[in-house]
Amino acid sequence: MHKPKLIFLVFVTCFSRVNNKFISFIIPVVAMVLALTATTSQTLAATTTATARVVIQETLGLSEQTPVAFGAIPDRNGTCHMGHDGTLTGANGSTCEGSGSLGEFVVTGTEDQAISISVESADAVNGLAFTPTLQSESTQTLANGAATVKVSGALTIDNPSEGFNELNYILTVNYY
Repeated sequence: MHKPKLIFLVFVTCFSRVNNKFISFIIPVVAMVLALTATTSQTLAATTTATARVVIQETLGLSEQTPVAFGAIPDRNGTCHMGHDGTLTGANGSTCEGSGSLGEFVVTGTEDQAISISVESADAVNGLAFTPTLQSESTQTLANGAATVKVSGALTIDNPSEGFNELNYILTVNYY
């Protein structure tokens, strides 16, 4: 609350003699300066109590139940696409066909809370690059504290090394 200060103004009176009469002059500048400088930052300050709020949520858990698996495919350069049902289709020279397995993850956390999900590629390995595709909704609710996430994708083949290969990708889940 602003508390006014009692301000004493000092008026300076000057006398001069003009035509045998005294004339007084009040110097209002001094009074103005005192009035303007009497207000300090303390008299303009305000204080209040504010509120900080927080919701504590269970740490998200994420576990891979099934890895993405293309199975055995020919070493021909091109792209092998895995559909939402695991069906493999070759493109750009690749002759992959048949079916693979979608990756499956279980996310656990605070019941009935919304989560956002995203996937991204990691580095290519041995002439193979995996571009993951989310086959689940990118936002879900943790019904009963859990949700299932499925991933497929495309495998780019460029003079690959023969044999068993494991490719990494990044799955990120956050509370929404």
